[in-house]
Amino acid sequence: MKGRLWVFVIGFALSMQVMAPAIGHAEQGQPDKEIDNPDLGHWGVLLSRFENPLYSSGPVSTGVAAWKAALKHLKGLPAHQQIKAVNDLLNAVPYVDDQIRFGYAGYWAATPERFFSEGGDCKDYALAKYASLRALGFPPEKLRITFVFDKVHNVPHAILIVNNTYVLDNQSRDLETITHINRYQPLFSFNSDGWRKEVG
Repeated sequence: MKGRLWVFVIGFALSMQVMAPAIGHAEQGQPDKEIDNPDLGHWGVLLSRFENPLYSSGPVSTGVAAWKAALKHLKGLPAHQQIKAVNDLLNAVPYVDDQIRFGYAGYWAATPERFFSEGGDCKDYALAKYASLRALGFPPEKLRITFVFDKVHNVPHAILIVNNTYVLDNQSRDLETITHINRYQPLFSFNSDGWRKEVG
């Protein structure tokens, strides 16, 4: 396994107290066991930052206001149309690598305001898509932000998987299904209910 991948995984472990128990369950032959009442650490904070403005009646930035308005127009559409529209909407935001912008990977001060005004990296897309679909009524058990190793580019990456079927990926303009994606090696995934180690 490449050195960058280990740095990526170890960084998650250090930032979340729950990661060690999750790995422990996997070693006992229960790789998909959810963690009860997890402490999501930095990721929980980031997820709250992206979700909270969608439920607030207070003033928001221009970008966030446009995001909220776009989601309002998607309410009531069939689920598949909502999923595709959210993927298209958020993939239109410019990609900016944390390493290039801040000089290091894993920037933990991301906000939706910054994402919509300046762009973001793969974790920001995954968080924004998760928050969008939650606001449209998708239950958390249907959504998993999944950390993978991109075997083509040889780097860690984050995507959103919906209904254990659709892959929402900022690296693809198309709405793909997990059965057609073989470039990624799954590592860990989470939603607002907890973490798990992925197999495959």
